[in-house]
Amino acid sequence: ADAVCIAAVSAWAQCTLSASRRNPPHRILFNVASLVVTVSCAALLLGWSGAMLGAGTAVLVRSAALVAPFYFFVNSTLVATAISLSTRERIRATWQHNFLWSAPSYLAGAALALLAHAAWTRGWFGWLSLLALPLYLVFRSYETVVGRLRKEQDDTRRAMEVQLATIEALALAIEAKAGCTPEHVRSIQQYAATLAEAAGVSDADVQAV
Repeated sequence: ADAVCIAAVSAWAQCTLSASRRNPPHRILFNVASLVVTVSCAALLLGWSGAMLGAGTAVLVRSAALVAPFYFFVNSTLVATAISLSTRERIRATWQHNFLWSAPSYLAGAALALLAHAAWTRGWFGWLSLLALPLYLVFRSYETVVGRLRKEQDDTRRAMEVQLATIEALALAIEAKAGCTPEHVRSIQQYAATLAEAAGVSDADVQAV
């Protein structure tokens, strides 16, 4: 429960206090919810593995090796799904392109958390200060990942808007010559997309239609 609360507060702070621009409420809610779900699922797996806070180092190492990849998979899949829905790309392609290469940072974070826990329980408070630099590097790498994802998402959205605006400009030119109304063009657009989706074609093909 403590970790879930920390995750929720940190996600909110990142979206509101550390953000370079104002995030819409639905994005803040999703980021908070995705971290809460991820931490909760990881906690369930941790409990299933039998590792407790008072367990030995060997048990914690085995548990971290199990939980860290699971945490990465759940968290990255949730975000990749949101991105793919907004950009109309395949979830698997989005995940492989944007998240697969960031897996080492998740594993490094788990290893640092394990070291910090071991140092805290044994009273090695001096060693905790040495973990500040690698923790900062992990944070910076995560921040870089988030920035890259947002930039790619914005670029994709702008490209789609430009493409749609170009097509609509051509359609307006055609209707000016043929005497069609903009509403007629919009309705044909909607019917074509509906028929394409009913035919089961991919999202890219629906956009092309």
